[in-house]
Amino acid sequence: MADPIISALVEDLVGRLTSAAIQEYGLLRGLEKDLSALNKTFELIQAVLYDAEEKQKTQMDVEVWLKTLKSASLEVENVLDEAKTEAMIRRLHREMGKKYRIRAFFSYRYNPVMVRFRIAHKVKNIRKQLEDIDANRSRFQLISNTRSEDGAGIGSKRETSSLMPLTHFDLKCWVYVSSVFDVKRIIKAICGLEDKKLDEMSLDELMRQLQNKLEGKKYVIIMDDVWLNHDSHEDMEKWEELCTALSCGAKGSTVMVTTRKEDLAKRVAIPELLHNVGVLSEKDSWSIFKMLAFPVRGVGENSLGSLMSTKETVEKWQRVNKNFKLNIQDNVLTALRLSYDDLPPHMKICFAYCCVFSKGEELSKDTLIELWIANGFIPSQGDASLYELGEDIFDCLVGRSFFQDVVEKNLYIGETCKMHDLMLDLARNVMTHDCAVIGPGKEPIIPDKVLHLSISCEAFEFSNQYLKNLRSVRSMLVFDMFYQSSIRQISSHVYLRVLYLNRIESLTLPESICKLIHLRYLKIYWSKIEVLPESIIYLQNLQTLILEGCDELRELPKGLRYMRNLQRLDVGYFNKLKHMPVGIKELTNLRRLSKFAVGRDKGARIGELGNMNLVGKLMLSGLENVGGLREAESANLKDKTNLKSLTLQWTDDERSETNDSEVEGLEPNSGLQELIIQKYMGRVISPSWLVKLVNLTSIQFYEVNKCEQLPPLGKLPSLKRIQLYNMNSLKCFDDHDTATSKDEILFPSLQELEICFCWSLVSLPNNFPKLQSLKIEDCHKLGSLPDEIQSFKDLNQIAIWRCAILSRRCEKGIGEDWPKIFHIPHIDIQPPL
Repeated sequence: MADPIISALVEDLVGRLTSAAIQEYGLLRGLEKDLSALNKTFELIQAVLYDAEEKQKTQMDVEVWLKTLKSASLEVENVLDEAKTEAMIRRLHREMGKKYRIRAFFSYRYNPVMVRFRIAHKVKNIRKQLEDIDANRSRFQLISNTRSEDGAGIGSKRETSSLMPLTHFDLKCWVYVSSVFDVKRIIKAICGLEDKKLDEMSLDELMRQLQNKLEGKKYVIIMDDVWLNHDSHEDMEKWEELCTALSCGAKGSTVMVTTRKEDLAKRVAIPELLHNVGVLSEKDSWSIFKMLAFPVRGVGENSLGSLMSTKETVEKWQRVNKNFKLNIQDNVLTALRLSYDDLPPHMKICFAYCCVFSKGEELSKDTLIELWIANGFIPSQGDASLYELGEDIFDCLVGRSFFQDVVEKNLYIGETCKMHDLMLDLARNVMTHDCAVIGPGKEPIIPDKVLHLSISCEAFEFSNQYLKNLRSVRSMLVFDMFYQSSIRQISSHVYLRVLYLNRIESLTLPESICKLIHLRYLKIYWSKIEVLPESIIYLQNLQTLILEGCDELRELPKGLRYMRNLQRLDVGYFNKLKHMPVGIKELTNLRRLSKFAVGRDKGARIGELGNMNLVGKLMLSGLENVGGLREAESANLKDKTNLKSLTLQWTDDERSETNDSEVEGLEPNSGLQELIIQKYMGRVISPSWLVKLVNLTSIQFYEVNKCEQLPPLGKLPSLKRIQLYNMNSLKCFDDHDTATSKDEILFPSLQELEICFCWSLVSLPNNFPKLQSLKIEDCHKLGSLPDEIQSFKDLNQIAIWRCAILSRRCEKGIGEDWPKIFHIPHIDIQPPL
């Protein structure tokens, strides 16, 4: 099966080895000639890459050539990454001060001259390797297959993909034209010119570039969705100029135009070659309707249906159908490969990487995208967010049935999916040589130069041979086991981009972790980590840092402010962190922050959150250290429109008294969906902004021991869940939670009400028209249920546990309140202790 890495890797390197990109890597200046030669070699190889991937299926020497190419390409990527990182480390030393610059100068590892020498040596060695690889290219008589793609997102790549089987053309190109007939943009798409080069050239120069590109070549160019104004002299003149430039190709060259304007088609096409696409027959339409209304059963058929949906002609359908019938006789996995082969290179590797997970595992969309980004699988597109591009890839893989069972779990986990076992088998088959998956009951096999390692067994020891085979590893994911090997061994895997460790015994990471300069994703799960070493700031590429379940964590590195590529910092919620390092506001790329601890005498103040554009879920702890209304407002929570869940936490110091103005200043945005309040020490909690949270669906109060009365929650139109825990002084809901008119409905959306350990509560509201679940636990003064509970038509579950009065009143058959609840389907009554 074709290697998914090579095409995606070469495509990425061709873009990165441009003169514009080189300017970003100061350490590469002076090597422009070598890098230009590398880029030219990659362009020549890219032109024949598809044909080579096809021929390797039957020619062993081509397969060996591709493996050599992949190895060299990975080295090029490593060197470019190293150069970029070293430039960032030099900037880091400048920012940290003169002492660090002097120390770096006398260090073999960071001395600028030595670093430059090492990188130059690597570049020249790789250039020699690539020249040898390119010299062997001619032996295989590979056919050129240039792929030119316009910037129309994923759709354009899919269209280009469908042209790939046309191997008798030297050049194939698909251009999405749309309503703006921009000749420069069309030429750019055909020639593959960079935007900056394009801006500097006149139209005449671009025409000459186009002619040089096409001269003597047999090509096919599809101009899709053309909307020329055929009555415009200027537009038609541009069209004629373009046609003249396109006329220099070899005999058999073809230009195909698709348009929705019939009069334009007649104007630009040769009449006998005009093809008017008709509508589907009633029979064919009914067949499609049945297929969609009554889905196919098997994963193979599902995959086939998704694949067919991307094909626009009868010929393409017939070709897929024929291949599917031939392959299905072999096995289902081979048939599924048809859908895989139809993916563009970057989607192939994104899908194939999922082989690191276990069968039946629920996969987080956020985690998948973060791992794809960390490994460099998502190609950039201008200023578009890589995360958003990752979401597009995820949606496309779902649409093509590579992922299934997509559900929205909650605000913390987000969207999840699963992979059918056969799809996971396909991914592992594709990544046979690049990924080692070690599971329970399986003989460990780690191929030489493996790139990705996944371990999901209770115990595993790295032998010396295993460590040798891991010298090129880029992902190490240790699931479901104690990491028993010395954590210092990890520092030898210098090309790691992803590191996931589970239950390590060490109280900190080794200082040598700074050697992992390529690392983008670091997750440590359920471990005893107390602190992180200051050397971690040298991980200048780190984008995701997750310390989940590390309850002993008490301090973050002081230099955290220098890790400016950090996009997610997840330290969990239940740890000993007392303050955040000063300067965290300088992490301008940070989009996810799980917890911000406000320190008393040291650490960052809450105002450092002010300019952060955070998304998802945020906990603010140590709020008793906020100095009044103005400082609380400096957090600017009101403008954080992408924040969906907010936890406000104080300490449990009984002697402290919360200042109401602090709560008033912590007003969140009106789009907030979940609010959690913990250990608030005021007697009344009723900030004016609470009733503005019209999108709030869940509110939870924990250990709010002094509060005697709840705010007017009945006015919140979207509220579906209320949870009250350990509110020792609470006597009632808000006095205003009674309807002021016949037309007013309180708690209009509430479905779940849970009240636990509220020892002073004496009554409940009587307006819960949509309530589905009611749980009351250890509420000893609550005397009765409201009479209106009999009219709660949606209530199907009630649990009353260990309530001194209410448990007896609801006792089956004999309790005074039993007639109010006997009709409810699920009843659970537990007597008081």
